[in-house]
Amino acid sequence: MDSYKEYMVQKKKTMKDYLIRGVCVWIFLVLCMLSLFFVRDMFLRTIIFALTMALILACIYIIFPKTDIEYEYLYCDKTITVDAIYAKSKRKKMGEFELDRIDIICPVGSYRLDQFNTGKMEVVDYSSQMESDEHKPYAVLYAGIKKIILDLPEDFVKMVQNNAPRKVYFD
Repeated sequence: MDSYKEYMVQKKKTMKDYLIRGVCVWIFLVLCMLSLFFVRDMFLRTIIFALTMALILACIYIIFPKTDIEYEYLYCDKTITVDAIYAKSKRKKMGEFELDRIDIICPVGSYRLDQFNTGKMEVVDYSSQMESDEHKPYAVLYAGIKKIILDLPEDFVKMVQNNAPRKVYFD
């Protein structure tokens, strides 16, 4: 019988996310004020209004969802799958990591990572970037080429350890 476990974490909103949202709103307000108070020509006012509407739609459908991210970790059939959920509505598969190709899973600050050449690996962070009592950040070294950072609860890690006891560590 195969194991199945899923876990979700909300990514912490950074100052960059708030800045992006604020800049979009300010640009919208400036364009509205420009078209209302300073433009007398009706044709030019219509163009500025259409431009403003296009900007609002771009912000709502493209930019704002990228600043509200949840990560879903799924363990099934000896595979860890990571999906990003944008604005609680759009899902994108970020990666699928087979247990056979995983070198090691251990906490981020573990001494066990020292034996691997992690300096030349691509580092991908799918963590919440927040401290929690429910989960800890774990490093997953995948196929010697990628270091993936995930926030995993202890029961999730134990389930993976049941299928690969020599690859998973809690220290």
